[in-house]
Amino acid sequence: MKNGNITAGVCIIKGMISGSLFGASIISGYGIAPQILLFVIGLLVFVESVCAPGRDTHIGTVIFFNVIGICVSFLLWSVLNFYIIAIFVAMGAVYIQEFLK
Repeated sequence: MKNGNITAGVCIIKGMISGSLFGASIISGYGIAPQILLFVIGLLVFVESVCAPGRDTHIGTVIFFNVIGICVSFLLWSVLNFYIIAIFVAMGAVYIQEFLK
């Protein structure tokens, strides 16, 4: 871990993505299997963002924005379908950007 900024943009985005998926898994009415799938994907994103080897991780930032993502999911429950699509698009963009790095 190197000394540097107190936050990192990737940590903010991944925290927000994982929190949003956690929140969506709690409040979505899709049935048990999709809810479990959303939760597992959110958990994998969270663990990957906290335990990423060879990268400067900001665990506090990830956890803080995870909670913010959960709150945003609850606030946007009326348009949850569109919000989940936007979260998956953002997640795809983040992982494609990391893959091409």
